[in-house]
Amino acid sequence: MHNIFHIARGAFLESLRDPAVIVIFFVTALINIVLPVTALFVFREQFRMIVDNFMATILLGGLILSVFSADRVMGREISQGTAGFIFSKPVSRSEYVLGKLCGVICVMVFYALCSSMELLISLRCAGDQFRLEWGIYALLICASLVIPYLAAALRNYLKGSNFCQSSMFMLFVSLLIATVIAQFLPGHSKGEEGLNGQVAIGFMILSFGLALMGSLSVTLMTRLRVTGTFIMIFLVFLGGATADYFFGIAADKGNILGSSRFSGKGVPNFQEKVCTISVTVCHSFDYFDFIIHTFKNTCV
Repeated sequence: MHNIFHIARGAFLESLRDPAVIVIFFVTALINIVLPVTALFVFREQFRMIVDNFMATILLGGLILSVFSADRVMGREISQGTAGFIFSKPVSRSEYVLGKLCGVICVMVFYALCSSMELLISLRCAGDQFRLEWGIYALLICASLVIPYLAAALRNYLKGSNFCQSSMFMLFVSLLIATVIAQFLPGHSKGEEGLNGQVAIGFMILSFGLALMGSLSVTLMTRLRVTGTFIMIFLVFLGGATADYFFGIAADKGNILGSSRFSGKGVPNFQEKVCTISVTVCHSFDYFDFIIHTFKNTCV
């Protein structure tokens, strides 16, 4: 466990140093800022519109983030021969694999947590379908696009710390403070949308979905590298998003074999409204077990 912890910690911090990661976080925050504006004049469906667009944005951003993170912590180590040097130490292959997987999964959960806090603030901004809560909207802009990067630039100038890594930690702190402040500010959405059990359930399901992306990306990165891994991950989750259309209806009517029913329900669809936590947890552990077995036989 000691080796796994240190490998996971190193993988997590190394991923946050990648400039591509900061671009993904910045673009995601920018899209979340635009969402409350696009949700005006939609006949009291602004909350649903923001949440649906948020889910699509986070899953797409998470897909790209998982590939870049896996390449940073796994693909480059294999291509540069660093992995072989690590195996010369008293570190088993299973510990190495579990550490890398846990590190990338932590990055994905960190991304989901930051994005979910941005969503909570966005929902408070769109309390009325005809106008925004400009005070909360300014708070969202400052917490997600201004304060983290200015603070990281100042810390980089004074102490020479890594800008990308510092900005990610500053982003988390500023969003946490802004979310707490936004929940207590007066507004039209007070009592309608905010911190509640449904938000916690949604965050758990979203975290599991992004964790699966990270796990599969680490697995495939050993053989396919960036382009091949991105294509495979995209196809897997595209299949999950369209499984109900291609397999679900026909399987329910009994027009195709039971294996097709498994294909329709076995591929995770994290935007489906009826998706339950128990099903998602089972999918996560199934994929995780498959990944560990794959690494034991084919890794490095």
